[in-house]
Amino acid sequence: NAPSVYNGTVPIVCDSVNSTLFILRETGRGGGIEIRNMNNGGNYATATDITSQSSAWNILPTQQHGIDVLFGLESSYDYFLQQFGRNSIDNAGLKLNGFINYSNSGVSLFNTNGFVFGKQQDSTILPATSLEIVAHEYTHGINLYTANLGTNGEPGALNESFSDIFGVVIDHMINPTTANYLIGEKCTSNGKAFRNMAQPSQYSMPNTYLGTYWGTTTTTGRGSVQNYWFYLLSEGGS
Repeated sequence: NAPSVYNGTVPIVCDSVNSTLFILRETGRGGGIEIRNMNNGGNYATATDITSQSSAWNILPTQQHGIDVLFGLESSYDYFLQQFGRNSIDNAGLKLNGFINYSNSGVSLFNTNGFVFGKQQDSTILPATSLEIVAHEYTHGINLYTANLGTNGEPGALNESFSDIFGVVIDHMINPTTANYLIGEKCTSNGKAFRNMAQPSQYSMPNTYLGTYWGTTTTTGRGSVQNYWFYLLSEGGS
């Protein structure tokens, strides 16, 4: 077990060199999962391993977000394997690389390097490594190797929405008593979420196609239409 930032003490699998050196990576799932620290830089090649001198993982808070990322990727891998028989995002055991403390952004993203999570952006936006966000990025990987919806227009909106949907599904699987339909509320100092699937209008996003806020929001925001559909499908309502 290891102390995460947003998920409390969580069970993780990690590698050990010996009884006094543990590394935040594992080889048991697909081609393995590795989490590295970009140390507030932008060069993936110089990212460093995150290590601990004990299995208790009493490490610096800035590195502790790596535990959230490893736990989130492990949980996402397990969900898609158990529910759909899918081995990693490409269904062929692709190695999963996670990076924390990326300098150029306070948000999260998926690209050809892997799953990337920025450093603390300002006094309000904290590192976005909560479970539903890590699972959101994992699902972007699934999308890339299946539908390849891209990032623009309505396909991009669907891409974002599918990632939100599976993000909250995996959060509900791991945290059935505390999970909700908010995206990112743990990653802000004021508890304000990035999106609310149950009430998109709370953050000026539409709940119907071409409806209120449609013309004033981003591709990500337009994904809230399908997000709201999923909320109604899950919880009921009209």
